[in-house]
Amino acid sequence: MDAFQALVSLHDGHRNKTPRGSFGLVDKGSPWTAVQLDLGALVDHILAGKAWIACQLQGVRSDDTAGRSNLLVLDFDGHYEQGDLSLDEFWANERVAQHCAFTYTSCSHAAEAHRFRAVFLAPEMATGDLHRAAYHCLTAYLGIRPPEKCGEK
Repeated sequence: MDAFQALVSLHDGHRNKTPRGSFGLVDKGSPWTAVQLDLGALVDHILAGKAWIACQLQGVRSDDTAGRSNLLVLDFDGHYEQGDLSLDEFWANERVAQHCAFTYTSCSHAAEAHRFRAVFLAPEMATGDLHRAAYHCLTAYLGIRPPEKCGEK
């Protein structure tokens, strides 16, 4: 059996959190690279503080250029619907423990405001509409609704 290969786009020019007003400037030059890589290599990229997107972009970063994907990412930014959700509380969910590939904290994570991403493996999806539908199915199955919908896009 072949090892899982994540369909993602990587960016080497960003480190940690990109200032809100600067992200569009980077998109114009679009050094995003659509790749297929194993989860260990993706984790190494993330741990180096580099930007990534859970789909293969075709050109600049936009909904219209989002291509194939096989990961679903839930984004928790410290403002969960039922209050702040810690990593321990997240992993205590039995369905999360069964199905989540990995989590990582963002650079703005703090004890008083948990900010993390949860990554789930998925079958290959060729369109943004399929990705959105899978995102909604996953959050309903887990009984968890992150406050941001960045994983939905």
